[in-house]
Amino acid sequence: MSASLILSSEIIVHKEAASDAWDLWKNCGIGGFHREVYRGESDPQRFLELIALPAVEAVFFVLEGRQDFARNMRNNMASDWHQQVLALVNEVKPGEAPLPQAEKLQLRYIEVPLSVQDEYLAWRKSTIFDVVRNATRVSSFAAYHTLLSMQPGVMFLSAFEGDTVSYSKDIFETERYQEIVKQAGSRFIAGGENGLYTRVFVREES
Repeated sequence: MSASLILSSEIIVHKEAASDAWDLWKNCGIGGFHREVYRGESDPQRFLELIALPAVEAVFFVLEGRQDFARNMRNNMASDWHQQVLALVNEVKPGEAPLPQAEKLQLRYIEVPLSVQDEYLAWRKSTIFDVVRNATRVSSFAAYHTLLSMQPGVMFLSAFEGDTVSYSKDIFETERYQEIVKQAGSRFIAGGENGLYTRVFVREES
């Protein structure tokens, strides 16, 4: 049962401050909201936070209630806040909680031109979603679209356990999926195949 709205926040911290910054990051409670925190697998200086929202207006309550936390993080940060609100479109493989609970989380992002969006939404049901439904390594999978963002597009949240290399080879590096990527790149992804990016994060109890 995936959250219908998510506030997603990413930051990059200074290497020398990473340990202290992570302690602040994972221990920042937000009463009444389901929250999960993750750290970049290949880039441990990149932090990700997901907060399930009951309504879009709740963003203001979250930000207002964490001004001290934001100030305390400032000196540790090598970036500004990268934040966006994601809206659920398809829950392909439901999880047991509003936010992904598996050991690892892969974000897969593309921007789809609005002129082909309806065609894309129909196409992915028999291609991407069919692969994911039959992938035993995937614990949960949900398709979100950006509701408020400077980087509009589609964000897939794919949760999984275990080794990332074998997970990727078993699902996203197969001959079938590579053909799907080629189809999407020529028809649906702004900028072609180069418009697809993926990041893997490791979950930690918040």
